[in-house]
Amino acid sequence: MSLGGRIFAALYDRGMAPVEEKGMADRRARLLGGLRGRVVEIGAGTGANLASYGPGVEELILCEPDQAMARKLDGKVEERRIRVVRAPAESLPLGDGQADAVVCTLVLCTVRTPSAALAEARRVLKPGGRLVFIEHVRAEDPGLARWQDRLVPIQKVLGRGCRPNRDTLAALEEAGWSIGDLERAKMNGAPKYLKPLIAGTAVPRYRQGRQPVNHVDDPPGAQGRGGPVSTLLTSPTRSPAKYRSRWPRSSWPGLTAYSQRLAVRRSGEPISVVICAWVLPLSSLQSWMWTAIGSRSECSAVHCPARSGLEQSSGS
Repeated sequence: MSLGGRIFAALYDRGMAPVEEKGMADRRARLLGGLRGRVVEIGAGTGANLASYGPGVEELILCEPDQAMARKLDGKVEERRIRVVRAPAESLPLGDGQADAVVCTLVLCTVRTPSAALAEARRVLKPGGRLVFIEHVRAEDPGLARWQDRLVPIQKVLGRGCRPNRDTLAALEEAGWSIGDLERAKMNGAPKYLKPLIAGTAVPRYRQGRQPVNHVDDPPGAQGRGGPVSTLLTSPTRSPAKYRSRWPRSSWPGLTAYSQRLAVRRSGEPISVVICAWVLPLSSLQSWMWTAIGSRSECSAVHCPARSGLEQSSGS
């Protein structure tokens, strides 16, 4: 536990007091008061949201990776329905589909990989669950946005990793979330470059068969198929126990390469699968190459509808 972390945790509530008094506390209560069932809060900090949860919350899991913050949070938790877990937003200690709601307030500006955190939130949500967020974001005004860019190095030190210039709304949409209620507001009581704020709810986008949409598009021919490729591609990212996926993408003149590495479990045995698709935009010809590489157990060939169609047409 660093000295800077202890100082930040000790001064956080006092520093946020003007913001809470000038509208933030009311905004928290409006968004969180009606939540029910099992709620997971990521980056719970010192517990600023605790007073806003209503009696409908049966279990509240507060995830906080910072030791100094978590220690202060421990001292505020008195109810048996609440438990504090030392865990980052990118690796939540829950199984798939176990939460009725996920809450993040003033968190996504600090996480190292927002896309991974949002994928984890989507993974732990039950069907019909929702994400509730309050985040300060990149300003719509270009002049203020430039000042946010300039002040990032300073704010990262003062705010323990806070990046005030992140476009969190765009990150939500790119990560496969459909925005529901949305409020654009100002975080009154904060410095001007921290004031731009969004608050609202979001739900995962689903395809046919209610599979959550990945934050990166499927290659042509795999969308909506419901087969092995589509199932793998729509798996959430950064899950230590179930799936991991990431799409590096590179573009060359006349050639676009997509690849995805996934780790899945089949019959209790982990399998590494690499799927590569090369697209050559030469008139109507599309050449696909799919390769599956298994470790510790044999991995069967991955069906590629696009390649099957090409083989049939070339043989006729």
